[in-house]
Amino acid sequence: MQIRTFLTILGALALVAFLAILARPNQALLDQPFQISPTRVVPLWTILVGTYLTGVLTFLVVFLLRGSADLAERWRMLQGRRAGRAVDDLYNRGMEAILEGRDEKALEYFQSILSREPEHHQALLRAGAVLRSLKRHAEAVDLHKRAHRLHDTDLEPLYELVKDYEAMEQVAKSKVVLHRIIQLRPRRALSAYRKLRKYAIAESEWARAWELQGLIEDQMEKTPYKREAEHRFSIGLRYEMACAAAREHKEKDALNALRKLTRSDVAFIPAHLKLGETLKLQGHADQAVQVWESGFEHTGSPVFLTMIEEHYLADED
Repeated sequence: MQIRTFLTILGALALVAFLAILARPNQALLDQPFQISPTRVVPLWTILVGTYLTGVLTFLVVFLLRGSADLAERWRMLQGRRAGRAVDDLYNRGMEAILEGRDEKALEYFQSILSREPEHHQALLRAGAVLRSLKRHAEAVDLHKRAHRLHDTDLEPLYELVKDYEAMEQVAKSKVVLHRIIQLRPRRALSAYRKLRKYAIAESEWARAWELQGLIEDQMEKTPYKREAEHRFSIGLRYEMACAAAREHKEKDALNALRKLTRSDVAFIPAHLKLGETLKLQGHADQAVQVWESGFEHTGSPVFLTMIEEHYLADED
């Protein structure tokens, strides 16, 4: 019993005692007739007692109704906790089955959860991932879209959709989802930018890849090993852009880019090789040999000696 309820009952009993004390010296007044209809008269005390009992009964009814509502709510909470524990147990079993490589069994557990709670976010994600591993791509996409509709600001369903479309070799749809991720989190979409960069490289869109590289470097953590990894990526993209310029007969742009590369990273062998080849094609064979000799001095790679050898052999020198 709550303290407030106990105090209320105690107050009611005190009121009864107080009224009983007052009733004795006022007995004659309480016995006065009180007309309740043209033909019926009752003592005044019966009206007072009836009114009091009506108030008490009203209080008791309200108290019992509130108590039964609280009891029902506690019962619902208990049932909900039990159901939650059962769902958690199914989810844990599903994750264990994934780790053990039993995808079909894992799918059974997750589907059992979804039959009870169709909007269970994690079950939708994990079931979709299992379906993807089972090559049931259309079903995987459906579950991950459902998860996204339920939590449209959560990025995980969108990244799962990217994986689904990649498995289906639908790169165009994957790009649409990646742009949606960037739209939601423009300053926290590093993985999305890297995916788009991968597609740009695969499609030889070097200018687009270079643009994405700048966005990636703006968002990445500035730890030494990550900076070094992105630096290597940056060097590679600049090299590919120079090669693309050479193929498009933009020799001047290609030479400028390659010279900058050989100065900024003297250990990058492909830039020295390509710079020498480009100079040789333009009729500057002596400069090409000098570039290869410099590359050998900086890297010690015998590939430069091979290039010089082949050059002189071609000239029968």
